[in-house]
Amino acid sequence: MTVVWLIGIAGVLVLMYVDAAKMRWCVIFGAGILAGFLLSLVRVNVLFQLICFAVCTLAAFLLFRHTENPLAFEPVKESPGKKMVGQLGLVEKEIGRKDAGTVSVLKNTWKAKDIRKEGIPAGEYVRVKSAKGDTLFVEIAGEQSKSAETPKRRSRVEKRLHEKTGK
Repeated sequence: MTVVWLIGIAGVLVLMYVDAAKMRWCVIFGAGILAGFLLSLVRVNVLFQLICFAVCTLAAFLLFRHTENPLAFEPVKESPGKKMVGQLGLVEKEIGRKDAGTVSVLKNTWKAKDIRKEGIPAGEYVRVKSAKGDTLFVEIAGEQSKSAETPKRRSRVEKRLHEKTGK
């Protein structure tokens, strides 16, 4: 059975080398395979090796299920969702007509696209109009959307931004 565990370890290492996107699953199954291999070296019963493999794999899954790369311990960035709609942000990296840029909103940096497809330069303040996946769809703060029929009152934050930027 030791040979089977060694083949499993080799398979996990090859997969980690070939496809780094599968790192999380390699670490999860690698933990179970390593536990089985170590128990096979001590000559423990095969059934107990398989049970330990299952338990260690489950424990690693529970530990690393929210990480993209378990070796770096970086959490998966959650979707911005509806909580971002209406928030003000600052463009950090220019948003092109077709290309996404980056926007800082609520102390986090998100990919962003211009809903008008006109492009927004870095340093401009924007308002989040919608979110899909990990991308925010924004427009320049203070401008009315084409679909808006009634003018909106400016918030205190927008008034302060207007005073600071002179726009």
